[in-house]
This record gives sequence, structure tokens and C-alpha cells, in this order.
Amino acid sequence: MIILIGHNDTAYLTTGWHPVQDGPGGVTCRWMSQRAEIAIPGAAGNAQALPQPPPLREIIITLSAPAEISGRKPGLSLYTGNTLLGHCPDLGPENHWATAIFSLTPPVSPVAPLLLKLAMESRENETVIPLAFVPHEVLQNGDLRELGSLVSTVRLS
Repeated sequence: MIILIGHNDTAYLTTGWHPVQDGPGGVTCRWMSQRAEIAIPGAAGNAQALPQPPPLREIIITLSAPAEISGRKPGLSLYTGNTLLGHCPDLGPENHWATAIFSLTPPVSPVAPLLLKLAMESRENETVIPLAFVPHEVLQNGDLRELGSLVSTVRLS
């Protein structure tokens, strides 16, 4: 399953997302806040009509993050509930698209609904530091949104 931001995302994105815009290279994307959620519906309602889908083994997110937020290098964490599924500490250079890959061990059953929580944060010496920025604080441009990273695709396989 692939969620393409700006194309088929409205059924999946819940809280923490800003309007669609163009990102680096003219790619359609959305800013996420420091935390954002993606709701994946379960296949339980279709269990008798369709073959059961295979377990989810990997989540791949294409994003473009600032090189630094509040003097720290941002990373992307993926949670379900309060359980950390993984953390990607290197999001590549600013104004470029990067890929955050999260391997799910053990794999997750796609039968039940799944709420994924994305969080921009730094993890230093087992300390979690939430990271976001407000453009107006740097640019004095009136943009008071809390921003974490641009996201263009989310792939579940």
C-alpha cells in the first residue's frame, strides 16, 4: 500500500498535518507538525470476502527535513501507541528527499486497524527531545505553524 501525499492521503492522515504544497523539486507533499498520525484501516471487515493480506514488515517514508532544529539534528521516530517501532537518526541534507526505513519486528498483522504516530525528535543518550520549528521565529514572516518535516509518500509492505 502506498499513500501519496496530495493524491490519496485524506482517508489516512489524521492529526498533525498541514495543507498540501510543493516541496523540493516540485514534489507534492505536506508539512507534518512535531507529531503527526496516520490511520491504517484493518482488513477485518473484509476477512470473508478477500484473502487475508500478508503481515506488514516494513514502513518506508519519503521526507525532506531541515538540517537543524533548535541547534539539533532532527530524526524521525515511528510509534504505535506508546511503543517505539523505530528511529531514523539521519534524514539527509536539507532541501533534498530522503528515505526513512522502519523494519517491523515482529511483523504487524494488517487485520486490525493501525494508528501510526510520526515524531520529529532527537534521541541523545537515551533522552528524547521533541523537535519542531515555527518559521516566523526565524524569518519574521507571520507563519506561526509548528513544523517538523515535509512528507511525500508512506509505503507499507
